[in-house]
Amino acid sequence: MPSITLITLHTPTPENVRAASALPYHLIGARPKNVKVIIYSYNLNQIEREEIIKIEKDLDVTIFTLSISKFVRSLLSKKGSFLRAILSRPALNYLELPSEIQKKILSHSDYIWIYGEDIGHFSKYFNAFISCVVTGPDCEALYYWRMLGCPEKLNKFFTIVRYSRAYGHYLSLTKDLPYKNVFYHLVGDEDAKYLTKVNSKLNVEFINHPHYEGNLDREIGFSSPKIRLLISGRNDFYVEKGINEAIGALIEHSELRESYSVTFQGKGWSPLANKLRGANYEVTEVGFVTSYKDELCCHDVLLSTIGVGTGTKGKVLDAFINGLLVVGTLRSVENIQVRDKEHYFLYEEKEDLIKILKWIATHKEQAEKIAISGRERVLQEHGIKHVSDLFYSLFPNLKK
Repeated sequence: MPSITLITLHTPTPENVRAASALPYHLIGARPKNVKVIIYSYNLNQIEREEIIKIEKDLDVTIFTLSISKFVRSLLSKKGSFLRAILSRPALNYLELPSEIQKKILSHSDYIWIYGEDIGHFSKYFNAFISCVVTGPDCEALYYWRMLGCPEKLNKFFTIVRYSRAYGHYLSLTKDLPYKNVFYHLVGDEDAKYLTKVNSKLNVEFINHPHYEGNLDREIGFSSPKIRLLISGRNDFYVEKGINEAIGALIEHSELRESYSVTFQGKGWSPLANKLRGANYEVTEVGFVTSYKDELCCHDVLLSTIGVGTGTKGKVLDAFINGLLVVGTLRSVENIQVRDKEHYFLYEEKEDLIKILKWIATHKEQAEKIAISGRERVLQEHGIKHVSDLFYSLFPNLKK
């Protein structure tokens, strides 16, 4: 029985917990039946031991937790911000994998899988002996490059310095990544291209992000008399510019209140929710939900205004698979294999958003068909079996 050892920053979990921890969980769950998996985790997402035991049972794996040195802990603390700024590499790049652990891993492994670009250099301990796959899952250098290209995000001198330093850190990291007998796996097409641009020696592969749990039995039919519009996640700098423009446009075109009710799910939405209430929209606020899937299924349309980021936006992918019609910006749907007006609606300017919302309100049946088409497309292109087959093919001679 072939054995894969996963070395990861975060313990895999069914849904993201304080990190992008769900991707490895679902890839492991969909692995070939004859493959054994052993996990070594730094557990930066702080999963309790009782939960780790349950994950071991659910995935049929063994999980060992790795210790974090006092030096790295100090770097990750609030007091470590100055020290992080003067170092030449990202803080997590200073994590250590003790030699005795390296030897133990080599003794029982046929392949090595590393989750987290910051520890991609660990492959140098193994690639002379066995094949390695490093999952990004995104390219951090591209993320900071994009941030530096957003003037509205760089409103303070220290913010500019911080992003510039972080960009330099990840450029340095990327240029030093091992390349012999190592594949680099990313869930972003532009991420993969940028990684190759920075270090042309790397073997880089873009594979679609898989969708997770979805209610595939849910019939898609928009609510009456009002279509239920959902805005979810957090009101943070990723969406700030876009959501402020979108809410302003809804207020300016308050006639849409006759066609739409609006729900905000997540944190930080109250000021915007109150503005819409002031324009006599029917507004609901929902905080933490135990099942995001169930919450999604209470709505018809997802509005996503993400303006910056990399990789794949999981909440948007979840919306597609649960049958919502997605209306979003370019970054919202990046790396999701869907086409504008066939599977979802893409908009750039607020005027375009208003035209789309008006069209949906007056063409409900056609809009429902687009939502159905979007779900079918994501099922086809982002299905876990399809994605996992592509992923495990990165390990040479591993039978599916």
